[in-house]
Parts: sequence; structure tokens; C-alpha cells
Amino acid sequence: MKSSITAQVERVTPALAAAWLKENTSNRPVSDSHVRFLSGVLRRDEYRLNGEPIIFNGNGELLDGQHRLKACVETGATFESLIVRGVPKDAFATMGECKPRTFGDKAALSGEKFGNQLGAAIRAAFVVIEGRGLTTYSHQQLFSMLERHPRLRYWNLRYGSSMPIRKVAKSMVIAVLALGEELHGTEKAEEFFDLLSSGANMDEHHPVLVLRNRLLENRITKVSRLTQTTELAFLIKAWNAFVTGKATKIIRYRHDDEPFPNMVIRSKS
Repeated sequence: MKSSITAQVERVTPALAAAWLKENTSNRPVSDSHVRFLSGVLRRDEYRLNGEPIIFNGNGELLDGQHRLKACVETGATFESLIVRGVPKDAFATMGECKPRTFGDKAALSGEKFGNQLGAAIRAAFVVIEGRGLTTYSHQQLFSMLERHPRLRYWNLRYGSSMPIRKVAKSMVIAVLALGEELHGTEKAEEFFDLLSSGANMDEHHPVLVLRNRLLENRITKVSRLTQTTELAFLIKAWNAFVTGKATKIIRYRHDDEPFPNMVIRSKS
């Protein structure tokens, strides 16, 4: 039986997207957060013609692509996309069942090791640099961050190959080590890594030991566990005390009362 489905590449303008959205009569609810995410992709000119189609049925009703079209209208950006028409209406129930590729999948295909762990570390690096909580970043943003801070690769491998440190800290420590190394040198970063891993040769007020004990406590507790943002703030505060030689009895972060900590910059003196 001959199919009535057609496919061609077209330029999608905001006006065309708005017109097509009027035919969006039987789709899933719109996710505002996903529209914002795709709007960022379009504003940064990251969108590429990748074969993922905008799909209409034989009556011209939109079946797939509403979030891309809404982002197009909101940003005023034009993009190219494969447009598929004539898909049977009853095929809608089968759409969206394919597993999307994660950053970890794409990183592995690019030859990176411990891809999911690396993705988490890069997201943490964004938080450290931008000084705000964890948010959603496009895969292109993550790869760009990795190219700007290539020592993330080294510390990703060190962390992934070390069971002792993985028992203590989550992969966000990779970001602190990589960015801390940029500011204070490899020797300091290696020392911090070794102390946090082993817990050896430190007095009770050493900031790395205080951090280590708090993170281990967090691993075993079943109530009031640290949020990812708080744990990252603890890592930065301990790093700052470590590189400045300050002893500490306790590490605190009150996210409602204080700004997210910055990593201390090495003195030029």
C-alpha cells in the first residue's frame, strides 16, 4: 500500500510557526520550562537541522513539534527543520516512545569516559562560575564548557577511577578540583583530592577533614540530607579555607541568607 507521507526541509519563521500552532488541537499539555529551554537554544543559535521532524497528520493537524514552534514564536528566530506531513492520526499514540540520548550517551560517542558523571561535573562547573543553583543546560552548552575548561576531563578520570573519593563526595567535586586547579595550581588540587580521599594526616579542625566528615555523615543519614547546591557550597567553602590555610570547626551554608560562595582567587603577592 502506497504511503501518503511526505517529508521535506523547510524554513520555519515565527509567522509560519504561529499559523501551524493554530492547528495544534490534540497535543499534550505544553511544558513552559521546555519552551524556555528551547528558546535559549534558538537565541544562542545552537539549533541544527538534525532530522528530527515537525509532524502533521493528513488533515494538517500538528502532531509533534509544538515546543519548538512556541520557542520560535517567542524568540522571533527562524530555523530549518524537516517537515513531515500525512502521518496517520492513529500513529500519534506511538510517538515519543524512543529513548532520548543523554549528554552521557553523546559524550561516550565522542570518546569521553564516565559520560554521565562528566555531565554532572560540568553542570556543577556552571553553578560555580555563575553562582546560582543547578539549572538545565543544553548539550552544546555542556560541550562548550568542557572545551573552555579541559581539566574537567582529567579530574573526571581521576574521580571515576578512585573508589575512596567516590565513597565520600559526589561528582560535583570534579568541578571544584578543575576550577580550583586553574586558580591555585595542580599541586593544591592534587593535595585536596588526596586528603579528601584518605582522611589521613589532618587535625580535627582541618577544613578538608571537617568537609569529609560532614559528607560521610550525609551519605548515611536518612533525614535532612544535603541538597546538591548545599553540598557544592560546602566543597567550595572547604576549598577556600584549605587554600588560604584557615582552620574551621564547622562548614555551614544558609541558602536563604547568604549568596552562593565564590572560589577564592590566588593572591598575586
